[in-house]
Amino acid sequence: MFPFLLLTCTFLIPAGVILWSAFSIKYVYYQDFLLVQGGPYKSRILYEDITEITSSNNISSGYRILSSRDAIEIYSKQAFWGSVMISPMCKREFINELKKRCPNMKIRE
Repeated sequence: MFPFLLLTCTFLIPAGVILWSAFSIKYVYYQDFLLVQGGPYKSRILYEDITEITSSNNISSGYRILSSRDAIEIYSKQAFWGSVMISPMCKREFINELKKRCPNMKIRE
């Protein structure tokens, strides 16, 4: 019984975290930063640190791993690997709102 329980927990817990991370994404605009939260993972991106955003079709990295190929890569001075990959539902609206808060960023589509 114990090996079955151990094996089940070994697969169910990581699968639950992956699903939680992939399907519970939210983007919150605060006065000074954008909060990107997916499951237990959070990225706090200061508007003043955003240098550029680009369109991307890479779905194997970033938030929303299982989402559409219509993603945005946000380049920031503070990002761990230089950028954060996200996939908002309404890409155009998201970019327009980010433009208001980061007028100096470059946009490559």
